[in-house]
Amino acid sequence: MDQTNLSHRFRKLRGWRKPIPPAQDASVDRQKKAKANFRGIQMLRVHFLNVGHGDCTVIEHPSGRITVIDINNSQLFDQDTFNEIVLENELRGMSMESASLEAEATAKRELTDPIAFLQKKFPNKRPFRFILTHPDMDHMRGLKNLHEHIGFTNFWDTANTKEAPSKFKGNADEEDWQFYQRIRNGAVSPLYVKKYLRGDSHFAFGMGENGEATAGDNIEILSPTLDLVNDCNRAAKSNDLSYVIRVTHAGKSILLPGDAEEKAWDLMLEKYGRHLKSDFLKASHHGRDSGYHLDALKAISPAMTFVSVGRKPATDASSKYARYSKRVLSTRHHGNLTLTINDDGTFSCKAQRNAD
Repeated sequence: MDQTNLSHRFRKLRGWRKPIPPAQDASVDRQKKAKANFRGIQMLRVHFLNVGHGDCTVIEHPSGRITVIDINNSQLFDQDTFNEIVLENELRGMSMESASLEAEATAKRELTDPIAFLQKKFPNKRPFRFILTHPDMDHMRGLKNLHEHIGFTNFWDTANTKEAPSKFKGNADEEDWQFYQRIRNGAVSPLYVKKYLRGDSHFAFGMGENGEATAGDNIEILSPTLDLVNDCNRAAKSNDLSYVIRVTHAGKSILLPGDAEEKAWDLMLEKYGRHLKSDFLKASHHGRDSGYHLDALKAISPAMTFVSVGRKPATDASSKYARYSKRVLSTRHHGNLTLTINDDGTFSCKAQRNAD
């Protein structure tokens, strides 16, 4: 599929440069290049997959490890997006039946199946860790298939007490929920289940095997805290107990906040203040107002904000993000988005398609 390079749009952003093939990069000596080539990765690369109304972020770390954060592989538009496209097709003169069939075909063409993406991009390689930011179905749809067809070594969970949805959208959703419960109960092996909290740092996400701060995958956990998890469990609200992580490479950082809302952002601001500053941001809760926090966004002050969303929701906050972020990119309009941070701190971004 055609890959449209958006790098020319960011030439005014500090740190942007046109990507240089490794063999032409004079800043890396031959020995280091050979080692990097053997490793297969020379940079941090973050893929925001176009999965409709849901989330799936894939990270290629300089260590060679792969992190998958959330999954949604329904290959179907959410109902609002589907209805919107059907209406657009009818306005073009299609019958109701033809408009519906074309909407289904559009979903197959445009939405990315994360499992197929991983199999093609990383053949015969399993993710080192899967991070479930929080237990909502649009963040775990396809979990069972991912484990069966590809697998993963570590599973990050939260100490949530969320009950099963009162109604599943289909059998596949119910199977994913039940598989998630099996993981939590230790019935899926070999698999290491982890429950981390703010400030935790272990091998291999936060340090090296011997405690070296620079040898891990440079993942910081900014949220949740134990008190926040307990508060969310009592209130039966899971968005605020989302994992909020920040990944850093070559002095550049990207903040990935799941579906964090006001309470989580308030606590992070209280703890980190101006140190929330990050170069890139994935908009919380699919860019909705519920995940938007003005003071936090001012502190983060990102050069780019990425939004994983299907239909633009009525509570969309994209225009608000644009006031404090030099560029806001949506998977709905641009398809899959890939951010690359090079070893010298320069960066580039590619989009599957150009919305403009």
